Amino acid sequence: MIFDYTKFKKFPLTRDISFFLIHGNPRNISNEIEHDIIVFQKKLGYQVAKYIVDDDSQTQSIINNINEQSLFEEKKIFTLNIVSKTIPNGLKKFILTWSSYRGENKIIIKLDRQISAFKKSTFYKNFSQSECIIEIYELKDKVLEQWVYNKCNMNNVSPTDPTINKLIDSNMNNSLALSQNIYLRSLMNDGDSEQISQNSKYT
Repeated sequence: MIFDYTKFKKFPLTRDISFFLIHGNPRNISNEIEHDIIVFQKKLGYQVAKYIVDDDSQTQSIINNINEQSLFEEKKIFTLNIVSKTIPNGLKKFILTWSSYRGENKIIIKLDRQISAFKKSTFYKNFSQSECIIEIYELKDKVLEQWVYNKCNMNNVSPTDPTINKLIDSNMNNSLALSQNIYLRSLMNDGDSEQISQNSKYT
């Protein structure tokens, strides 16, 4: 299963999905998708284990941890935040054979946008057939407007159409800058959603 942001938000998560690959930019949207998955899994009794991975030096400890959880029948969801350009080879090989180790464990992999050949790889094809892949891009048009509307509601900022359009224009459609600006507005807590601090757009 391959989703974009909009399709994933409409997709009803189930306990049957064991592997999630989130790839692309911006990272704040990637983090939002990760948060949605973790919230769902926690309701099913899963504990969270997070790793930042930049090479294969952590691969063996990740494998050991997964095997240990399987042995004690504890349910964990492992988030592997890949900060290198691509998934390290040793880790990739383990994940391809992961079904024999996982027990009830689940994995989220997050990485930046990959070259076009990545989608033709065995790794990508294998997991796109039965697991969940979410491709992240910067939000645009009505999707971005709805996202800003939801963010305003979450932060108690009045989400009027003029406010939403002004926010989007002043932050040049950048979701990270928009999120930060909406948060700053919520701190003002004065009910005046038409006042925009130009000096804080990108801080």
